[in-house]
Amino acid sequence: MPLKQDDGNGHSVNVTTMIATNFAMPEQISPNGQSQLATNALYNTPSISPTSVAPPYQSVYDSAYTSGTAFTRITTPIAG
Repeated sequence: MPLKQDDGNGHSVNVTTMIATNFAMPEQISPNGQSQLATNALYNTPSISPTSVAPPYQSVYDSAYTSGTAFTRITTPIAG
């Protein structure tokens, strides 16, 4: 379900949500509709705890939940 917010001054953001989180959390956030600058996220369901966040041109942050709310963050650099 894509959503868009525009301030009327040439600045906008597109937000895509997903059915897996009942459309409650963003899957992709794109400034000015530019997918190359998008931040992507994935979540565990039904707890909606983040499992992966990928900012543009940066490392991918993965979190592995060990028990309850305890987690380990794993960073994977993007080649290039």
